[in-house]
Parts: sequence; structure tokens; C-alpha cells
Amino acid sequence: MGKIFILVSFFVTTFAGQSSGAVRHIDSSIKVERGSVTHSQRQVAAKPKKVSAPKVKAPKAKAPKAKTPKAPASQPTSPKQNETPKAPSSPAPQNSNEPYSKPEDFLGKVLEDDPKKIQSVLNAIDKLSNEYDVPKWFLKAIVHRESSFMPDHINHGDGIGGNENWNHRRTDDCAITNDGYPHGLGLTQITGWMYQGMPYPLCLDQPDNDNRDYYYAMAKQNFGEWVKMENVSRLTNPLDPEQNLRRFLTAYAVPAYRLFSSQHKGESEEQIWRRVAFHWNKGMYMNYDPNNTDYLGQYDEYVRRYK
Repeated sequence: MGKIFILVSFFVTTFAGQSSGAVRHIDSSIKVERGSVTHSQRQVAAKPKKVSAPKVKAPKAKAPKAKTPKAPASQPTSPKQNETPKAPSSPAPQNSNEPYSKPEDFLGKVLEDDPKKIQSVLNAIDKLSNEYDVPKWFLKAIVHRESSFMPDHINHGDGIGGNENWNHRRTDDCAITNDGYPHGLGLTQITGWMYQGMPYPLCLDQPDNDNRDYYYAMAKQNFGEWVKMENVSRLTNPLDPEQNLRRFLTAYAVPAYRLFSSQHKGESEEQIWRRVAFHWNKGMYMNYDPNNTDYLGQYDEYVRRYK
């Protein structure tokens, strides 16, 4: 009996138990002038495997059940070899079949876990809509289309790999992403150094209306002095809702609306703002396409929702 008891104890001790582990992914920080913004993924625990004790006349040791938290809905793109890890992107804009009957339903659903964040976005929209006399429905439609109301949204698929003066890689403090490219940032996805340059376009310390790089980046050879750098707002944090919206309005939307209104006098306010939305996505060098669907399709749906 003594030998049998020792043998049973050996098998139970050797094979009973469990194996569990945890994977923790920590994304890199991105630097912002006068502050910092850090993104991190939730910890994802691996599901423990059950290992049953060998079939001997002894009680079986059961592995305890562990609750595995759900993985985030959107994982950041894996960094390329020898490349600095990127900050994770926020969820992509929703499609036109969202099951929300009212705008407030959607806004509350998107940021229901962070009411202060959604309130800061709505406050910025209200304030700047009144200050620049821009329809709230337009700002909400643009913000919804570009970032789904996520002020810290970064689109690493935009503003990459360029060598022009407006999208080349920078290594100074003007770039807040680790790879140094002017990716789409914040509520309105300001992209390119002519829009997200800090503190002023093209990362200038002071506005320069005669800057030749800015002249061509804004297609002034085609449209004249439709926008002046001296009227563009100062930017220090593109992920701040109010700063992001103010830069979008002063560097593009307001002067673009005035330009298109003078060129297309027979069109309604809504049609002019639709042109503004199109060229924000396609650029000033692209001819306006009223039948565009890849961008204006969702934009039109959001306009109907918020008007």
C-alpha cells in the first residue's frame, strides 16, 4: 500500500494543474507640444487549458475557470520591421445602415463610456458653429464621416510615404506620430503639413502669406488668394477637439465655402457645403464630382440625419 500511495501522489502532482498566460500589448506614446497623449490596448488574457489528472484511483484536479476579456474591436496595424510602433487607430466611420433613429442615439452610443469626451466634442461644435457662422449639421456630418466623433482618432493609412513639401517625413517637434508623417489626425482628420503644421501651416513659427510651398499646396495658381495663412489658427494639439475644428475651419472650410459660393452662385447653401466636403477629402486639384459615392455617399446620409 505504501508503494501504491507514493505512485498515485507522483502522478497527481506531476500531471494535475493548469496553464495560463496573459498577453499584454502596450502601444507607443505620441508626442504633442505642451503635453502628451498615450494610447494603450486592454490586456488580453489567454484562455487557460484544462489538464486532467491521469486515470488513477484518486480525485481529479480541475483547472479553475477563468473569464477571458473580449479583445478590442479594432487592433492596430502591426509595425513593419525596424519601424517604430504606431498608435492604434480608432474605429472607422459607421456605414449608412446604423440602427439609430436619432443623432443623439448614435452620439451616445459611440462614446457612452466617456461622456466627458463626447460633451467636449459637442461643445466645440456648438461654439465654433456660432463663431464662424457654419451650420452645425455640416460640422457634425464632417466629424461623423471623418472620425466617428473620436477626437483622438489617427488614420495611419493617410498622409504616408510622400516626398512633397506637404507630406514628407519630418523629425522635428512638428510631427506628433512616431514615423514622422502627417497622418490624418483628430475629429476632422487634418492631413498634410499645410493643414496640421504646428504652430502654423508647413510647421512655420509665424504665418507667411508669401511662402511658395504653401502657394502650390493650396493650388493658388488655380484659384488665386482664396486662403491666407495669416488667417489660419495657431495649432499646438491636433487631438484637442476645439483646436482641430478651428484649424479645419480657418485653414480650409470657411475660405473654401467663400470661394465656391463666388464660383457657383446658383447653388444652394447645402450644395456649396457639399463641394467643401468633397474637396476636403479629394483635395483642391481634383475636379468636383457630384456623383461621387465613396465619400459623399456617407456624407449625404449624415447631412440628412443632422439637418
